[in-house]
Amino acid sequence: MTFAPKFGKVAKTCGRLSDDSRRGTRGYYLVRADFFALGRKTKARKMDDIRALQEQRGRAVDQMRKVADEANAQEGGWTSEQRQKFERLDTDQQALKTRIDDAGKVEHVRHLSEDIEELVDRGNFAQKKVDGFNYREQCQAFAAHIRGDQLTDRESAALKAGSQGFGRDGKFRVSLLTEAPKSLEELRQQVREINMRATTPQSTTTNAAGGFLVDTILRARLEERLLAIGSARAYSTVIRTARGGTLNIPGVDDTAQVAAIVAENSTATVADVKFTNKALGDFMYRSAVWASKEVIQDSVIDLPSYIGGALGTRLARGSNAHFTTGSTTGGTPRGIRTEAGTGVSTSSNTILDATTNTAYDNLVQVLHSVDPAYRSDPSCGWIMHDDILQKIRRVRDTDGRPIWNETMRSGTPDRLLGYPIFINQDMTTSTTVNSSWLLFGKLDAYVIRDVMDLEIMVNRERRSMAGQVEFLSFSRHDGRTVFGATTNDVIKGLVGTT
Repeated sequence: MTFAPKFGKVAKTCGRLSDDSRRGTRGYYLVRADFFALGRKTKARKMDDIRALQEQRGRAVDQMRKVADEANAQEGGWTSEQRQKFERLDTDQQALKTRIDDAGKVEHVRHLSEDIEELVDRGNFAQKKVDGFNYREQCQAFAAHIRGDQLTDRESAALKAGSQGFGRDGKFRVSLLTEAPKSLEELRQQVREINMRATTPQSTTTNAAGGFLVDTILRARLEERLLAIGSARAYSTVIRTARGGTLNIPGVDDTAQVAAIVAENSTATVADVKFTNKALGDFMYRSAVWASKEVIQDSVIDLPSYIGGALGTRLARGSNAHFTTGSTTGGTPRGIRTEAGTGVSTSSNTILDATTNTAYDNLVQVLHSVDPAYRSDPSCGWIMHDDILQKIRRVRDTDGRPIWNETMRSGTPDRLLGYPIFINQDMTTSTTVNSSWLLFGKLDAYVIRDVMDLEIMVNRERRSMAGQVEFLSFSRHDGRTVFGATTNDVIKGLVGTT
């Protein structure tokens, strides 16, 4: 998350800022100014920059194709000069793609912030008619409660208007969104739907009229962090339930069953459909974040956004590792790599050797180790660490052409042998042996289960000597591969041995 030193429209919602309140804010996780647009000229300039980078990258890719076509058409194959030029162009276009993706992420976050700003503005308008508290007053009451201050009657009313999460036990509860967004664009759409409900003519109560803005913004920032860091959520099926306990999900694999011709007056042989039952639990995850009392007291800091973003980051890092490499023996969610079958098992020394056809042959074998019925599914794709992708970029087919396809659209996965590539940094690196270096298959067969209720405990005593307040979050999650008769027939791996 970048910081916005310009305050722009802050006075519109937060009131006039004194010089004292401006000091020392750049070092914090998020300032209230991050919620506001930097102006149409800045936005247009950013979009122009992205288009210029895309055009520059497109020219580099065209030159790469030209070099490859010339080398493949000539007798004797590739020369050292052609290969060096191709590699140089590849490095350039890869660097440009990274810049384009980073710029695209910044744009997505900026658009989300603008949507949240609109939510705040509309909520302020609606709530001013109902209970007279805008978002700034709700945040101040929220911060006072976090500090343990004795609230005035008006502050208590503002806290009640901004959040329904605080219980009598002192714990704060917030629910995740009912439908888990698969992208920042889907998250923005859900925020926009809240915006629409905030100004409907039928809105007569605080809650219906865009109320509980503290809860809504904390939840939006937490969801954003889950998407940005929890890469497994980009390809998995995510189910959210209101309560915990065991959740049984049936699976089926009928790929081996065929119809048969039956003679007249003969009895047909009945083959049962093989159903399986996979149980998803609710492992408890705990995340902790500290905030200095200066942060909590500073009117510039948007405390709900700070808490939601920081806790979401920690939760995403911890759970994503388990969703990828968790044990099958219990204690954690079952990881997608752990439950995957073996498509190809070969020596780590030659598994992705770009100097021969070995790497190409291995990848083709992994692809065809998955049943064609699964390969035709839209969710079918590859999962790998970025180190492995770096090796694959150098792999050529039998005609000397790169086997990966770069996409020119920001935010769209590159493709390998016709299927999208998902980067997961909790996958195996190129130095690991006796495990899957990459996975291929029907990726939405992996199911993540979220229990919607998330609990936050405020601890003012533990870090009091350091002048900090501790926030502890407790949430429940699980994950495993649920589709197919067995866990290893829909997703296969390329295993490197010693």
